[in-house]
Amino acid sequence: MPPAFGRTLRDVSRTDRVRQFWQQSKHPEAIYARQFWQTKLDYLHDNPRRKGLVREPEQWRFSSAAFWLTTPSAESDVVLTAVEW
Repeated sequence: MPPAFGRTLRDVSRTDRVRQFWQQSKHPEAIYARQFWQTKLDYLHDNPRRKGLVREPEQWRFSSAAFWLTTPSAESDVVLTAVEW
């Protein structure tokens, strides 16, 4: 059974790279190209799956993955705005 989401966030120290949900970084990067944006979006969508919270990224309720990764686009609890390049 996968660990509870809240417990995962509470129990993880900054040095625990195995159970860490978000990558620690103080080096923000500007997103200038669609390909770079897509790479970052894929990383965000895949976090819950990599941590064992869901089997597929689009199953995570608080993600836009269902909208972006399903055809036709599935309902999402996330309010989306258009991204224009």
